[in-house]
Amino acid sequence: MKRSFFRTIICCLTILTMTIFTGCSGDDAVTSDKDVVTLPGVESIVGTWREDSEYGINILTVNEDSSYALYHTSGGKESGKVVIDSDVHSDGTYDSWFSFYDESGELWTGFPNMAEYTKNPPSELISESVDRMKFVRIDENEKTPAEEYVGIWGCGRCTITITKAKDNYKANVIWGSSAFESSEWNYICHYDEESATLICNSNATLVNHKYNNKGKDKKTTVYKDGSGSFIVRGGVLRWTDNKESAGKEMYFAYSPVQE
Repeated sequence: MKRSFFRTIICCLTILTMTIFTGCSGDDAVTSDKDVVTLPGVESIVGTWREDSEYGINILTVNEDSSYALYHTSGGKESGKVVIDSDVHSDGTYDSWFSFYDESGELWTGFPNMAEYTKNPPSELISESVDRMKFVRIDENEKTPAEEYVGIWGCGRCTITITKAKDNYKANVIWGSSAFESSEWNYICHYDEESATLICNSNATLVNHKYNNKGKDKKTTVYKDGSGSFIVRGGVLRWTDNKESAGKEMYFAYSPVQE
């Protein structure tokens, strides 16, 4: 009796196993190795992106560790994490997004994630939200001509004025901390053809200004041995001060010099 019972169980398990393998390899199989879609990772959108909005220019940076930062040329910064969210449907199709969550865990926005990005990373990111944001990838290897540096650049309360002076370029940076106090940097730069940047190797100065109620300026020289550089990519300027790392997380929007 016991032996017959065990034989019956074994037979049932054998039939069930054969049915499963036959079903998986038959014409009616739902998926196969060829059907599996490999979704791109965050690495496909790593880089720097620009959005032109009615409030100014927004710069989005996506890093290899999936962190992101959003900078505004009007001043300010937001940051968070990029997560890949996906929905697979019963018919084998799927929807996938690059979801941007801020530091509080709230969803800021999302951009479609396409299988083709595995081989061809996108040059544009367009959200499907009501505000329809469009970010364009900035080419960090572009060669910005020297003449495109000349002009006035602004970020929040900081203004950079770059002018041509014979064979060099003068960069004057004024950053107001209040109505009565400001800091002023001055650099004499040369245009480096290889890197397409303006570079100051020495003698940059920093002077702090403090005005009294009558408008009298009390100047304090902080240093005279500074150096730094300026780089323009995608129509926005980055400023590096080698002495105190001023301008580290700032992007500057351009406005032409008025003749």
